[in-house]
Amino acid sequence: MKKSLLGTKFFSKEEQKKFSINSLDYNPAHVFSIKKNQFYTRKPVVHGINILLTSLELYLKKNKAKSVTIDCNFLKPIYLDKIVKFYKYKQNQNENFIEIKSDGVICAKIFISKVDKLTKNNIKEKNKYIFLKKKNEFYKINPINLIKKTFKISFDKKKYTQNYPLILKHFGELFCKSMFAVSFFVGMVCPGKYAIFTNLKFEIKKNDKKKYLLFYVKNYDYRISLFKIFVSGFMKMNINSFYKHV
Repeated sequence: MKKSLLGTKFFSKEEQKKFSINSLDYNPAHVFSIKKNQFYTRKPVVHGINILLTSLELYLKKNKAKSVTIDCNFLKPIYLDKIVKFYKYKQNQNENFIEIKSDGVICAKIFISKVDKLTKNNIKEKNKYIFLKKKNEFYKINPINLIKKTFKISFDKKKYTQNYPLILKHFGELFCKSMFAVSFFVGMVCPGKYAIFTNLKFEIKKNDKKKYLLFYVKNYDYRISLFKIFVSGFMKMNINSFYKHV
C-alpha cells in the first residue's frame, strides 16, 4: 500500500498553551506537572483535537473534504516537543486514510469516507438540558452521575488565535469552535480529569447555523471504563472516551 507524506509537525509548549487558551481544556494530561497523569507519565500529551485539526489542515492542502464522514481513532499518546509525521493512503477511490506517527509508532488514524449517517444520537432539543459555561477549571462532578443527562455549550464571540487557515476557509469558524467545545467537554467535564479520548466520528456537510452544541452522555460501559457521548446542534458527532481513574 503506497503512502504519501502529507507533512510533519513539531508540537511545541507554546502551541500547547495556545490551544489550551482557545479550548479551555486544561486536563492534567496536557500540562506540565510533577505528578503522573492518566497516561502514567509526567510528560504533556498533545490535545487529541489539535492532532485532528492539524491532520485536516495538512489534508486540505491537496485534497477536498466536502460531504464526508471523519472517523478519528486515537491509539497512543503523542508527546510535546516531538516531530510528528502525517501520511495519507487510500484503499479505494472513495476512502482516504491519514496515519499519524511519532517516534516511528502509529499514534492515531483518521478514516475519511463518503457521508454515511451516524448512529442516531436521540438528542431531542426540546428536552431539558444543563447549560455549561466554559471555564478554565474542572466541573467537580462524578462523571458517572452524568449518564442520561444533556449539556449545552454555546459558542462565544471571541476570535480564536490558533492557526488553521484552510479549515477556516473550507468549514468556517463555527467548525473550529465546535471542535474546541468537544475538547473542553471531554477534558474538563465528562469524563473530565481522568479522560483518555479514544474516538470521534462526525460528518462534514452543510452544517446548521446553530451556535451551540448539545452533549448527551449516552452510557458508560463499566467493563472497559468507556463513556459514549452523542453530540448535536451545530453538527452531529459520536464520542468515545475512556475514564482512567489513577
